[in-house]
Amino acid sequence: MVRKFLCNPFKGLMSLLESENGTVPIISGVIIVKTNVRCGCCGAGLGPHWKGITMSKIDELKAKIESLPNEEFAEIFRWLSEKDWERWDKEIEADSQAGKLDFLLREAREEKAKGTLKDL
Repeated sequence: MVRKFLCNPFKGLMSLLESENGTVPIISGVIIVKTNVRCGCCGAGLGPHWKGITMSKIDELKAKIESLPNEEFAEIFRWLSEKDWERWDKEIEADSQAGKLDFLLREAREEKAKGTLKDL
């Protein structure tokens, strides 16, 4: 709740987070943004203050990946590609064992019986 960030005990702490160069600090998965608000406790105008907006883990990972040097980015890309293929292989294996791909065998046998099966 915004009110908790703006009441007096947090006022000094929040002022420490102000950025002098215009960047938006990220502290442990929280983006800190500046906003003009009024205190929820007393209604006093508090002027510009910072409040936290929680980032998702995916957003954090994306930000970290985008900041990687090219070599490290390529390494993580290769690793993710391998993991994607591994998952796909497991999915195909599971579908095959469950009979979900049996129609492909039937179609191939029918084409062979008709003489219309093409060599690869």
